[in-house]
Amino acid sequence: MAEAAIIYFLRRLGYQLVQEGNVLSGVQDEIEWIKKEFQAMVAFLRDADKRQKRDETVAGWVKEVRILAFDAEDVIDEFLIQMATTHWNSLYFFKYLKVRYQIGYHIRKIKKQVIEVKERKDRYVVNGLMMCEDALAASSYRGTGGMSSRGPGAASPFVREDDIVGIEHDVEQLMKLVLEGNTKNFLAVSVFGMGVWDVLKNILFGFIASRGEPALDVMGAMDEGWLLERTNDYLQDKKYLLVLDDIWDDKLWEDLKHAFPRRKGRIIITTTIRGIASPPEDNFQIYDLQPLTYELAWSIFCKKEFRSSQGTCPDDLKEFAEAIVRKCGGLPLAIVAIGSLLSCKGRNIRVWQSVLDTLDWEFNHHRDIEHLNKALLFSYNHIPFYLKYCFLYLGLFPEDYEIGRKRLIRMWVAEGFVEGTAHKTEEEVANHYFVQLSDRSMIQAVTIHARDVLKACKLHDLMCDVANQMLKEEKFGSILEEVVDKTIQERQRRLAIYEDADSIPSNISKLNLRSLLIFRVNELSFSALQKLLRQLKLVRVLDLQYAPLEKLANEIGNLIHLRYLDLRGTLINDLPKSVKNLRNLQTLDVRNTEVKHLPAGINELQHLRHLLLSSFRDREKGFVKMASGGKHFVKLQTLSGIESDEDLVQQLRSLTSLRKIFIGKMTEANSKDFCQSLERMSKLRSLTVLSEGP
Repeated sequence: MAEAAIIYFLRRLGYQLVQEGNVLSGVQDEIEWIKKEFQAMVAFLRDADKRQKRDETVAGWVKEVRILAFDAEDVIDEFLIQMATTHWNSLYFFKYLKVRYQIGYHIRKIKKQVIEVKERKDRYVVNGLMMCEDALAASSYRGTGGMSSRGPGAASPFVREDDIVGIEHDVEQLMKLVLEGNTKNFLAVSVFGMGVWDVLKNILFGFIASRGEPALDVMGAMDEGWLLERTNDYLQDKKYLLVLDDIWDDKLWEDLKHAFPRRKGRIIITTTIRGIASPPEDNFQIYDLQPLTYELAWSIFCKKEFRSSQGTCPDDLKEFAEAIVRKCGGLPLAIVAIGSLLSCKGRNIRVWQSVLDTLDWEFNHHRDIEHLNKALLFSYNHIPFYLKYCFLYLGLFPEDYEIGRKRLIRMWVAEGFVEGTAHKTEEEVANHYFVQLSDRSMIQAVTIHARDVLKACKLHDLMCDVANQMLKEEKFGSILEEVVDKTIQERQRRLAIYEDADSIPSNISKLNLRSLLIFRVNELSFSALQKLLRQLKLVRVLDLQYAPLEKLANEIGNLIHLRYLDLRGTLINDLPKSVKNLRNLQTLDVRNTEVKHLPAGINELQHLRHLLLSSFRDREKGFVKMASGGKHFVKLQTLSGIESDEDLVQQLRSLTSLRKIFIGKMTEANSKDFCQSLERMSKLRSLTVLSEGP
């Protein structure tokens, strides 16, 4: 994950060098040096991240690199703030020299630390990796005869049949699909981390052995191409069933498929990654395994846990048992694992209450739960680095919270987790990330069935536990539910506050937060907000959605790094003039508030992408007027809830990046200019216009 931290830092650094080139010109050489050093670390980190779980030296080095990336990012962001608050007067030159000296000092300090970390890597980590590699290779050869070991997602060959639960209907349906054509010569091949050559060799030799034929004696001369051709020839006129179990590598099937003639054969692929299961050109039929219904999950849990009473749950334990089953969320593996845990706990009510209260801890410490937790972590560890931060961000939201898709991807973009391409915007790439997480079963997608549109997502309770565990390990962020000592462990880059927003951590200014999210708060005083804003100088995402907030403090204008500001559902009726200073703002959401006018100067926000003023659902509250003058937000993609006027409809023709418009109070006098503006919007995908009058 340090790889992700550095790549995101380099991406943001590149953006700053372009956008703030004039300001950073005095220290550009030093910044370029740091940039190149971090770039050189990325390739090594890809390997180190995989090994840090089993090598403390590597783990320590990875943490050092992550901290260095954080520190370098903080120094540059702080410098930009100081330059932004420097007024152009006779004292400017002297202040500039002072600020430049300070950043020069900090960058030289970071350069020294980078050199030290690099030397430590060369002295200890590289040698350690080589020794570790030799030891692992020898261990693998001795323990498995050269074959790869099973991953934590693999099924054990010794699982009891009565532990395989809730899949009778699925088995019946799969049998119907597979046995059409009276397929014979069944062979199952499990694939866990093997290369293509190993897979093909095992498949070919497995088929040969299943028919009692003599083994091939030319193994030394085999290469991948020979194996592909030989396997295809062997199966050409045979009926066969091939099972590729638990595939994680999306390139594996692409490499293997030409070895298998389809005319008489049947192939089953089991995977949690939809992209592997549905290559469009291969005409695969997808069978989705659904979570167990609550009723079936309850029946299975009781059958396994209360065998002595014929599957009947005692009344005094029913409340706890129901809560535990809900926690399992329909996953058979979870039901079996937790049932095993409880089987040794007896029937004491206090013990069951304790298990329910500490279930998150049990997931990480009880050996019967360990397999479940490893399987879930295996899913996380095998997603690409660019999806890991996106997934972890979901862990900041409360359990069972429905997270809007567009809201989420705009946050990802604001944080810098996404990079656009020549043909796709950051939002379009982020939407692709969202789909990938859904396809990999990392999130539960919420779909609008009438339009087959992904509207939102939720985290399964157990995946939420994985996200929360990794939040802490990676210092990605922290969740504040109950404040005891009013402090939070430092170097947490993101903070979510639940229910008590006035209990601000005393050390929040030292956290250098990039995201602050507030949920379900009952009270947020103006003075508390003022104090908060003064300590969030580096924040990029500020989500105050539905907070009981009546006024937005003027200090908001000092957050020059802010890219996402969500005030939806608050009680505010006006935006302070200082909002015009948010020069990096990408998203402003004031839907379902009392705001009726936008302050002068907001037209100058050149990076604004999404201006969400009102939605069709709350249109009865009216539309928001924009100040007259040139509209310079040429990157604007979404304009929702704006009130029509002559100046606006004429200015729209320059906003050619617009993809969605919701405009109200359209008059006949303005309609002609509006239509002319629409003609220039080649990227427009959604248009809603409400006219004024009959």
